[in-house]
Amino acid sequence: MDKIEQQIKRFNKIDIWLVVKNIIDQNEDFLIGLIRSQLLEGKDKYGKLPEYSPASRNYVKEKLNSGKIASSTLPNMNLFYTGAFQESMKVLVKDKVIEISSNDSKSDDLQGRYGVGILEPNEERMQQLVNFILPKLQNKLRKQLGY
Repeated sequence: MDKIEQQIKRFNKIDIWLVVKNIIDQNEDFLIGLIRSQLLEGKDKYGKLPEYSPASRNYVKEKLNSGKIASSTLPNMNLFYTGAFQESMKVLVKDKVIEISSNDSKSDDLQGRYGVGILEPNEERMQQLVNFILPKLQNKLRKQLGY
């Protein structure tokens, strides 16, 4: 068997999804940090979150004064400081799907109001995730292929 055939056999034995899963499992904080920073900017997967209603002016003022809303996101909502929502985020990798959720009791309500996109990376964050994972994936694949 020549060297190329040996490499092909090694490559065929690699479960790339399992390698990606392990990288995500080991770097869960990075992925959660991407979602948190997105929420802090008043964004979700699809762009800007809705604007605060005029009726919520007092609420917004109170949150601004207590440092719980970044004025740079206004007039759009900022879900970062919504209770323990962002603090209780977790990542679950299963069946070739990466799922981000929150154990906070408000999570279902927030997702119902603003959509599941609040827990999914937007295009910019997804590119940051790819840029973070790709070198790690390449290194692990090289090791498994004996390079």
